Amino acid sequence: MFPWLTSFYNNHIKWRLFPQTEETFVGAADLHRTKIDRAGQAVMDADASLCARVNAVNCLGILAYTGGYNGASVAAKFIPAVVHLLHIRELTDDQAIAVVQGLTGMCYCHLRNQRAAHDAGLTDLLQVWITPAYPVSTKAKLWSCYLLSVLSYNISMSQNQAAHGFRESLETLEAEDWVGWPKNYAREMLCLLGFWPPQPVTPCPATASKLDK
Repeated sequence: MFPWLTSFYNNHIKWRLFPQTEETFVGAADLHRTKIDRAGQAVMDADASLCARVNAVNCLGILAYTGGYNGASVAAKFIPAVVHLLHIRELTDDQAIAVVQGLTGMCYCHLRNQRAAHDAGLTDLLQVWITPAYPVSTKAKLWSCYLLSVLSYNISMSQNQAAHGFRESLETLEAEDWVGWPKNYAREMLCLLGFWPPQPVTPCPATASKLDK
């Protein structure tokens, strides 16, 4: 799901964040951590515009992901502030998606960050976001479902812990168009939680066409 992030980072961000003159004085790893801290502080700046804070989340997620496990560890302390942004009513749909994408980059393959996000109430919030009646776009719901799957792989979520109507929300999303995604993550969640029996993994149409070439 994230190879494009690495490509985007290398082609459009890294050369801006790590100019050669700066790298000669500071190690690349230290400089990466510094950039993560700067992005995190920008997220927490209550005086900054909402747009600026969302952009900072986007950078934070990319930096956390491209920084590997250690980079994501540095970003951990900013997770509660990022989750808090999702409660702001003025958040546009595109901004909401950007925040969810940023959190995905921070939590991907990092158990402690997944637990921190869960403890900040993200799991409960995302269960609300994917309900059919919640006023966000289908794209936002798909990204929310994907982030839920990231969190659920390593955090035990039983059927009893799932919100009322969670199965129905997942079944509604399962029927949506997941073209372009590696998997139908709503279907995967239904099987993971035991709502549905295990099913063979089938790639989405766009992915399948690439594999056939």
